[in-house]
Amino acid sequence: MLWPTLRALAYGRMDNDRLTQLLHDFDLTTRSRTEGPGAAQSIAHRAFVDQEGTPLVLDLAQTGESGWVFTLFHTGQQPATAIIEGYRDLFREAVRAAELTLVQVKPPGAADEVLTTPVVVDIRLKGTGAGFFSGLHKTLPLQESLTDRPEAARRMNEWFGDSRERPVRRPYDAMWRLGLESEPSDFDLDINCTAIVRAAREYWKTTHPDRYPGDFMGGHGYLDKQALAGTLPALAAWSKKWEEELGRPISLGVFESSGPFDATVLGRALSSHFKENDWVIHRPDRPMAWQTPKSRVPEPPTAGTADRPRPSAAAARSRSTTSTRKPNQPKRDPAKDPGSKHQPPQHRRPDGPETGRGRSR
Repeated sequence: MLWPTLRALAYGRMDNDRLTQLLHDFDLTTRSRTEGPGAAQSIAHRAFVDQEGTPLVLDLAQTGESGWVFTLFHTGQQPATAIIEGYRDLFREAVRAAELTLVQVKPPGAADEVLTTPVVVDIRLKGTGAGFFSGLHKTLPLQESLTDRPEAARRMNEWFGDSRERPVRRPYDAMWRLGLESEPSDFDLDINCTAIVRAAREYWKTTHPDRYPGDFMGGHGYLDKQALAGTLPALAAWSKKWEEELGRPISLGVFESSGPFDATVLGRALSSHFKENDWVIHRPDRPMAWQTPKSRVPEPPTAGTADRPRPSAAAARSRSTTSTRKPNQPKRDPAKDPGSKHQPPQHRRPDGPETGRGRSR
């Protein structure tokens, strides 16, 4: 009797050349398997003994015109974990090489091996990276609090000089620019998708059944870093790539589709729940929203112009932006003519880069 140890389901059209190559790569005989589950759909198989002496059967089955099943069977003795994981990699590579779509692998070894229905995803940039200033819980240090950090005090003085008009909340990258933190500010990327959370639960239940005896979401409503990296290795690799590209951390938060909990109902001022002014990258009703950005700053109506139609963008572009002057008309003196559109010298910004600008924690 044969029992499945590892099974991969894939979908897609496979021409004769790819099928021939696949049979060659797995050294399969084009003869149907006669026993075990799914024998009626088998089109090729091979019986062999692994290096530890365990009898195994490798099988390829076809369901319909576009369904493909890769299965590793045992005859009563399970093969070693290393053997199973080796064939997992081989199955995935075969699916990729044949340009098929992976549907499911049982047992799953990653989130994309769990059978799921089509899902919707909401993605938002949150935190200081979206709002420029940090939350109320992170304040910018006062000058007098930096007596034991002379370099930070010098940078603070270079930034603000004698001005007492300083932000209460920390601007983006400010703590790093002052030398008070070792790395620049991160980007908080919230991915809101219940299907991902369910896939993570299934993955960890299969591979680490004792890992989360209590609340799988860690009590804070999102996947912890180890659960995220283990469940979604492709997302973790993407995050690492862009951390290196941007030179700053990326903090990934995976929540249920409803998003982070609204902490304001508990009387808290700080909450990461969905808001109208969120920086939306993608959501079901606005797919790829980053390609069609929408200003988050409301434009107040100008007195007397509420009902006046606004010129089109094409009309605005067609207007000249260069002021004209009648022949023999003297030039305006910016320092003496208050009606001039130019700033007087004492109000102009000095040449060169603006002091203190750039990434600031």
